[in-house]
Amino acid sequence: MALIDIATWYKRQANPRRPFSYFFKSRGFQLAEQYLKEEVGLSDAEIMVREMPSRGHPTVAKVHPIIAVEFLRWLDYGIFYHQAMKQYGYE
Repeated sequence: MALIDIATWYKRQANPRRPFSYFFKSRGFQLAEQYLKEEVGLSDAEIMVREMPSRGHPTVAKVHPIIAVEFLRWLDYGIFYHQAMKQYGYE
């Protein structure tokens, strides 16, 4: 399964409410990560790959799609809401 780079989503936000690193301490992230490890049986590398920024290389945070959905909810609930409503045919 392809991992999704959520760092690029964060960079596109005009005025993020919280620092990017706070997501990895959030309850939503912890629950999703725990579920993927314990119930689905995925390894750490199948759940998330993070690379810290260095000169000429931006931050990379590639995550499992379910964690990407949780990140979108954490980042901007309005966007999450509209995407979910479109997915289920209500918009």
